[in-house]
Amino acid sequence: MNDDTSNDRSEEISQEINHGVRLVVWKAREYEVQPKSAEWYWALGILTAAGVIASLLFNNFLLAFILAAGAFVIAVATTKPLPEITYALTPRGIEAGHEFYPYTDLEAYWIHLHNPQDALPTTLLLRHRSAVQPLIAIPLADDLDPREVDKVLSEILPAQEMHPPIIHRVLELLGV
Repeated sequence: MNDDTSNDRSEEISQEINHGVRLVVWKAREYEVQPKSAEWYWALGILTAAGVIASLLFNNFLLAFILAAGAFVIAVATTKPLPEITYALTPRGIEAGHEFYPYTDLEAYWIHLHNPQDALPTTLLLRHRSAVQPLIAIPLADDLDPREVDKVLSEILPAQEMHPPIIHRVLELLGV
C-alpha cells in the first residue's frame, strides 16, 4: 500500500471516529468556473482602468490599489478550475471538505433544485444559528439523487423553504 492510500485511509478512519459513519457521500466543486471570452477580460480591464483613473483623480490611492488588486484576483480566480470537495452526511453533522457543521448548530434545511432559468445547480441550503454565516449553500453532485439527502436530513432537521443568496445569482449573471 503506498503512502497516499494509507494517508487517505487513516484520514477516513479519523473522520469516522470524530463525525460518525458517512451516510451519504458526494463530490462537487464549490461552484463551476464558466469559460470566459476575451471580451469579458477586456470589459474587466476597461472597468478597472476607469475606476483606477477616477480614484487617482480624487487622490484616493488606496481605492485605486484595491480596485487593481481585486481585478487581478478576479481574473486569476476565473481561470483556474476549482478542486472537487468531498461532502458527507453523518449521524452527527455535515462534512464539507475540512469544515464540519454539527446538526446542533443548524436550524433547518432546504434542497433548491436546479432550474434552467436561474442557472444555479441543485443546492443544499442550511440555515445556521450563527449570525456570521446564517445560510450555508452546498452544491449537490449531478449524479446524486436529492431524495437521498432529503431522506437523511428530514429525520434530523425540519425542512424550511429557502432561496439561494442573492450574491450567487448576481455572480452567475456576471459569469464569475
